Amino acid sequence: MKRDEVPELPTRQQELGYLKWLEKSLLSDPWITINPSKYMAGPNRLNLKSRKEMRKEYRKTFFFNGLVTLALANPIIYM
Repeated sequence: MKRDEVPELPTRQQELGYLKWLEKSLLSDPWITINPSKYMAGPNRLNLKSRKEMRKEYRKTFFFNGLVTLALANPIIYM
């Protein structure tokens, strides 16, 4: 039976980098929300943030593509 190896401890630079990343991540959360428990520390917190960012990006591209389509189809409609 093989023993699991213990991973190495992080260096001081890795710890400081993680703390800076965590601070930026927490500062980007909204102050007042409808459901604040979704922004509490836990494994689903980052999934919620990335899902919201992806939804916002999808909507922006969808509306932009719609506006471009309307602008290009406008001369055809008036013929």
